[in-house]
Amino acid sequence: MNELSRSDALIDAQIEIVSIHVPKTAGTTFRKILEQVYKPECILLDYPGEKRKRIQKEFQRRKDKIKVIHGHFGANKYRHYISAKRIIWIRDPIHRLLSHYFFWKNMPVEKMNHPEHRFFVENNLSIIEFASLSSIQNFTLKFMNNLRIEDFYFVGVQEFFQEDIAELKTYLNWADFEVEYVNTNPAPAYQELLSEVLTNSSIIDRITQLNSEDIKLYQNALIFREKRRHEYNIYCNNSSEIKLQRMKAAIEEYKFRLHQIKVEIQQ
Repeated sequence: MNELSRSDALIDAQIEIVSIHVPKTAGTTFRKILEQVYKPECILLDYPGEKRKRIQKEFQRRKDKIKVIHGHFGANKYRHYISAKRIIWIRDPIHRLLSHYFFWKNMPVEKMNHPEHRFFVENNLSIIEFASLSSIQNFTLKFMNNLRIEDFYFVGVQEFFQEDIAELKTYLNWADFEVEYVNTNPAPAYQELLSEVLTNSSIIDRITQLNSEDIKLYQNALIFREKRRHEYNIYCNNSSEIKLQRMKAAIEEYKFRLHQIKVEIQQ
């Protein structure tokens, strides 16, 4: 958007976070957290379709309040906001692709109003056919826009969401929030379907071949995460406040597990 690229320094300093939501990587759950940390009117959602057509009007209407931009867009889109912290969540590429496939498989065409999704449904694409679509191959890398992991303020890994969101909370000094897992896959018996595919070596081998760059990216993200976690743990060990927070979290976890045990006994 050219209008945004000409924003003055005041607006640039105001935008605190640019959050890239790669589909099927806990982006909706992260949005719910952002809405708790920031007021909803301070968050600009940038998603395809009719929502994207209205975004410029939304920006103009709330430009004095917006602190967060979150949605399905490439990492370079808001590069003119040089002061913003860029955050992205990624996921194991094979699991992300399969989640994407079954999500599309069970989403009505009229609800999504997406040309490629319509083609997918009308042609009843198989998993391999879906994975072979050029727009689906190395899907996360497309959202990265050739940026490196080091170019982001924070790269979260969905498989470690609880740990990573707690770490991000510390870095940004956020107040407490509730983690609400939303947007679960609508496919009936999703876990059973997933297990069936994951045990099919020919399908997994083909998906791996088609997404070799995404797999390299994910592996690098895990290595980068280990280094980051090491530094974070050193910081935590030297901070009495963080130790207290971790102790409180452990107590809450214990209470939750105790409650679950009581429920199971009653059942």
